Amino acid sequence: MFDEANAKFPGQTSGGIPPSPTRENPGQVYPKTDPQAAPASTVPGTGFQPDPPSSVIGNPYLLEDALRRLDSSLNDLIRIVQDEEAAVGSSRKENKYLDKFQSWRDELRVMRNPQS
Repeated sequence: MFDEANAKFPGQTSGGIPPSPTRENPGQVYPKTDPQAAPASTVPGTGFQPDPPSSVIGNPYLLEDALRRLDSSLNDLIRIVQDEEAAVGSSRKENKYLDKFQSWRDELRVMRNPQS
């Protein structure tokens, strides 16, 4: 009976000395534990990175706007290089910069739409 009176939750019995109070556990409760470990992907610091790029900046609208402007700038740059390539008459295979800019644009689009 007295054991039940010291419990922090209904139906919970106290098993002795409670844990020290901390910022995370000011009520000094014993949380119920699960005998099975949490999946590795849910444990912080295990290397699993499920976060989308929007977590880089706290304001997702600000990040999306910056990525949209970057995508637009890359498109402008690719168009300029292609126009100059046609005007000068250089070979498409010789232009490694164009390939690089197009790969950046593709990576950016994957980053903006990870589902696709």
